[in-house]
Formats: sequence, structure tokens, C-alpha cells
Amino acid sequence: MSKEYTEIQVIQLCLERGIPNAEKKLNSFNRRGYLDNSDSVESLKKDLLTMYKTCELKKNELGKILGGKKRRYIVGEELEQKVSKKDNRKNNGANFSDFIPIIGDLILSFLERRPMDFIDTTDGEKFVITNSRLGQELNLIDVEAISHSDVLELIGENIQGQVMKYPQNITMNLHSFIRDRNRNLMHSALSFLNKNGFIDRSFRYMIYDKSGGNEISEEMYEMLKNQQKTTIDDYNRTTDKNYTVQSVSKIRYKPEQLKQEHEIEFLSYMDLHFPSVLTKANVIRVLMKGKKHLAIDYRKAYVDSLLTNAKKELSNDFENLKQETDETKRYFNLILIGLLKKLEYPLPKWTHEYIAKAQKLMGFGENKIEGDINIKPIEPLEVSDDEELDFFGEY
Repeated sequence: MSKEYTEIQVIQLCLERGIPNAEKKLNSFNRRGYLDNSDSVESLKKDLLTMYKTCELKKNELGKILGGKKRRYIVGEELEQKVSKKDNRKNNGANFSDFIPIIGDLILSFLERRPMDFIDTTDGEKFVITNSRLGQELNLIDVEAISHSDVLELIGENIQGQVMKYPQNITMNLHSFIRDRNRNLMHSALSFLNKNGFIDRSFRYMIYDKSGGNEISEEMYEMLKNQQKTTIDDYNRTTDKNYTVQSVSKIRYKPEQLKQEHEIEFLSYMDLHFPSVLTKANVIRVLMKGKKHLAIDYRKAYVDSLLTNAKKELSNDFENLKQETDETKRYFNLILIGLLKKLEYPLPKWTHEYIAKAQKLMGFGENKIEGDINIKPIEPLEVSDDEELDFFGEY
């Protein structure tokens, strides 16, 4: 007999059974009241399949999978003996361990040049830099250089035969996705270097307000983070919104013409009730040199990190795209591949197959765009800040 569980119930079940990374999933859940990226959901399903014979996500009366806070997990008969978690990454090309070291070597190469702007003023053997700034210094894609007109051009070149009502949503999601992926890629590579003895990594916590910037303790940083979260939760309760701590910086980064009215109101509220900016920077001491690679190898590794979801869509024969009604999610990876091509990044061979099959699935003909700056509330395609990324790809 099958049983139905809420997301928090199955996460708590995994915690009770000692499933690895269950606590990370709980932290991700607590940010928004649900798991906010598909990789985490798929990982949780695999966790449940180590305990139950079947696991699937509940669908509504129209056959569409319920998402967000409405998501439900339906499990079958419990297994008599726990089985190992299935990991199909070996069949999907290069896995996490294949190129995270390459990105790590790129970071080491950058630090070996002793960039003056990031040398610690209290210890000349250490460097202080945030994940976001590190990505900028390594010349990862700068989302500020991607304009809405650039994205409209990509839509015209890559999506045909469809009417797009809200093209600006793809622009906003491209910005959000690439910015988050860059930051998390730096986090994963630094964690790898630290774990394997290439660097010694600690953190420095800062608060910026009207008086300037001041260093604070980790305890103070966590206390202020909780205070910030409470401020946002209070706003959500009175406005029936779903903002998170990450929403503040995401909205601030948006071009003014793409900010929605309720987002501007939210920023005004935060500026009044929590005007401070909190930052967490890496403090790095290099212990060992890395390997040297060709520039093309770094660029290939970076492309793999950006196209993980597209690769999964192709390997799953576009099962999710076939029933996807949200145009942003439906066309996102086509536009992302088009952007990488325009920026002259090396694309893996499988992307040609992806483009051909996706365009056939979506229809082919004269492209139409209805409007330019239509406004519609959206759910951003987010990458969890706390979860290490799971990469694969092939060339």
C-alpha cells in the first residue's frame, strides 16, 4: 500500500534513518519552505528509493506534478533491507570529480600571481576574497554584460514557432542562474582544494552600513543573518509573499526596468528595517601548487557546470519539457546554449542533438514575441547556496 508524505516529513524520515546529506536538504528546505531546485528533489527521491520499492511525485487532476509547498511524495512498500543509493552520473559523461579539480587549479593559478587587491593586510601569505568576486577575477560570464536586448536577439535566433509572452523572464532567470552557478562553482572548487590539502581556508565576516564596513565574529554574523531572516518572514506574513535572504541581492542586481513593483516595495521595506549588508569572504592560504592546464580545458569545465540541467533533459528524452507549460523553464536551456555559442565558448557535441530534438519537440516556424516588458510574477530558477553541485558533461 502506498503512502503520501509532505516534503518536510520525508526529509525528517531521512534524518532519522541517517541518510547522508539529509541535514543539508533540511537547511535548503528551511530557506523557503520547500526544496527550490530540481537536483535536490531528484536526490531526495533517490534517498527514498533506498528505503521503499517505489517513489513518485504527486500530480494534480491535469496530470502536472505538484511543486513548491504543494509537493508530495508517494512511496510504495517499504524495503526489508536498505539498498545503496543509485548514482547514474557514470552514464552521463564526466562527473563531479572530473573537472572540479580543473577549476581548482585555475583558482590556484590566479592566487600564485599574488593579486595585490586581495592580499590580507594582516598576513601577507593569505588572500581575502568572496566567491562572487573570485568568479569575476577568473573571467566567468559577467551577467551585468548580458542585456535584455541581447536575450531578445537570442530568442529570435534559437526559439522558433512559439509565441513568447514574457521574454524578460528569461533575461532575469539567466542573470540569476549564472550568478548563482558561478558563486557555487567557486564554493565547490575551494571546498575541494581545502579538503585535499592544497589550501587552508577560513572565513571573514563583515557588516556594511552607514558607518562603513566592520569585521564581526561568526556568532554575530549568524545572529544578524537570523535577524535579517526574521525581518523578511515578517514582511512575507503581511504581504503573502515568498521572499528569502537571497532575494535581497538578486533583486538589487536586476536592471531597474526589469524590477517588478512588488520587488521595489520589498527593497524599500528592507532598506528601512534592515539596511545593513552582510558578507562572508574566504580567507585562503595556499599550501601546494596546482597543475597547469590549457585555457580551453578551463572553458570546457565551466561550460559543463552550466549545462548540467540541459544534459539531464536530453538523457531523460525531454520528459519534463513535454509537459512543461512555463515558457521560461521550457526554453531556458535553449537560450543558455545559444548564449554560450554567442560568447564563443566550446560546446560539447551533445548540445547539437539537444538543439535539434528540443526544436522539433517545440515546433518550428516563424518566431513571435508578444510585448517586451510584460510583468508577471515568476519563480526563479535557483541553485541552492548550501549544496555542492553535481556536474557532468562530455565533448
